[in-house]
Amino acid sequence: MADQLSVVTPRDCAAQRLLAAILVNIAMGTIYAWGVFMLPLETYLAVSRAELSIVPTVALIGFTMGMVLHDRLLRFLGRVKHSVFAFALTGGGFLLFAALPGYWSLLVGYGALFGLGSGLGYGLALALASAASAQNRPATIGITVAAFASSGIAMPLALAKFTTSHSVAHVFAYVALAIFAIGACATALLGERQKEEGHAEKRDAPPASGVAMSGCNFIRLAIIFFCICFVGLMTISQLAGIVSSHALDALVGYSLSILTLGYLVGSLFGGYAARSLGSWRALLLASAVTALGLIFLSLATPASALVGAACIGATFGSSASLMPTLIGELYGSERIGEIYGRLMISYGLAGLAGPWGSGVLYDTFGGYGPAVMTGLVACTISAVLAVSFRRLS
Repeated sequence: MADQLSVVTPRDCAAQRLLAAILVNIAMGTIYAWGVFMLPLETYLAVSRAELSIVPTVALIGFTMGMVLHDRLLRFLGRVKHSVFAFALTGGGFLLFAALPGYWSLLVGYGALFGLGSGLGYGLALALASAASAQNRPATIGITVAAFASSGIAMPLALAKFTTSHSVAHVFAYVALAIFAIGACATALLGERQKEEGHAEKRDAPPASGVAMSGCNFIRLAIIFFCICFVGLMTISQLAGIVSSHALDALVGYSLSILTLGYLVGSLFGGYAARSLGSWRALLLASAVTALGLIFLSLATPASALVGAACIGATFGSSASLMPTLIGELYGSERIGEIYGRLMISYGLAGLAGPWGSGVLYDTFGGYGPAVMTGLVACTISAVLAVSFRRLS
């Protein structure tokens, strides 16, 4: 009887993996909550906005590096040790600043350690979600990615008053403790049985096709991903300025919320779009809706600003679940982590080019028109490349 009760069914393991992936990404999604800390840190450290903006840039670079490295590290350490290492970096990064408050400890702690750990953790969560069956994979990836975005919605609400009544160093300490607690729960869900099952799934996975393995297809995917992320990250960084430039200051907060909500919804359904529409149609739709969002944002009406923010948020979010699902279709599920990790280089480059480039264009021309036009050119390139995937569908 005891032996029967100790049997872990595949469904039980799948549920545990999904719950672990959700917990991991809730913690790692703290990277989207930088805005909560920005103003308190600016006052606390007495540094300029330009100096402070270097910190999330370093974190983004670290996140990209973590995603590139996660697959090899995961294979070497296994899920449990990888999880411990990722959470040690993320929680430790916050704890370093809490213990030694200062600009450099923030740059090293939040920027380097937390950024790298967040990328490693996101990679782990994606690997757990990707281990689902082919039928359930779009749903598990979508839910996991949505959990990552949920922190950007929940943390500003949860910490809004807390940051005004406590020093930012104390806030960092509490966030570190929360990350460690979530990490303990997530790691406890990762056992040897699941690790062995994951290896079995990789052995059972079908080999990637010869057509899909060509370097040309990866380059096209990388450019498409860069174009969508370029517009998404440019909009995230400049949305308040774009809305304000149309004399719609009262809508700034609403537009940011709509953008984040759109990201959340898009991340849930991006995988389904890839599965139901086929690769080239899903990529073409994402490119077209992104361009439509930019056009709406350029119109100076309240409704168009909100619709534009929703469109870009949805397509940017959808790319986070669409791309892993598409990689599974083209390369085989066993290579999702490896290929998507490499693809995240496009995200990192877009994170550097989009916010910075749009700011330079605004300063040079005194408006957001050139930045919007650059985004539309990126959408056009993305759409053309998307159609070139038609022969693979």
